[in-house]
Amino acid sequence: MLILYRAILIVALLFLLTGFSGDKTAWGPYYPRTWTVENISGEIGSEHTQILGITLIRDSLRDIVEKFGQMDVFKIEPGPCADHMVCYVSQDDSDDTVIIFICWTKTINYFIVTTKDYIPFCDKCAKSALVKKGIATKGGITLGITKNRFMAIFGKPTEIIGGDGVAYRYIRTFRFTDEELKRYKMNLEKSEYPPYDVDIMSGIQAHFLEGKLVWFMVYETWG
Repeated sequence: MLILYRAILIVALLFLLTGFSGDKTAWGPYYPRTWTVENISGEIGSEHTQILGITLIRDSLRDIVEKFGQMDVFKIEPGPCADHMVCYVSQDDSDDTVIIFICWTKTINYFIVTTKDYIPFCDKCAKSALVKKGIATKGGITLGITKNRFMAIFGKPTEIIGGDGVAYRYIRTFRFTDEELKRYKMNLEKSEYPPYDVDIMSGIQAHFLEGKLVWFMVYETWG
């Protein structure tokens, strides 16, 4: 329920920022009601959760600032355990690449890569030398690749979104260990985590225009 609640909050934010009109200029994370039912057992490849030196569920806003520079932070919900969003554009005004990071408490859990055509609030994004045409996940996912190539990498999607989008959602369950806590930079006292099972939700959503990738989101979170 926590993950679904957070998903709704993120969708609500993007609705407010984009108008969520349903056309290709207003895409946002899509979470169907069958979110907890239709997940594929497993997880998205770790090579796709890394981009420009940032790794989902490991790195924090501080890591973003160190690599990309200072930026404005958009708070998605009130309270100390809130989702936050930051975005960056290229220093070259002729380059319309945009990258957005969303974090839950301390770690980055989502990133979105697209162009200014699909993000109407680009004037709120900071400029960074790291953002440029051709940026890609460590696994090679980048804007402009064909839909056929994309689906050859990920296989049959969990869901088709409209006529131009695909979504892949994964879930795996594991038991926290000291090693996992260190990996995810979780600073908890021993009394707070007798080993317990936790669900890791991950996935990628992509949208295409004329058969080429123009918007994609990768996420990894737990609940």
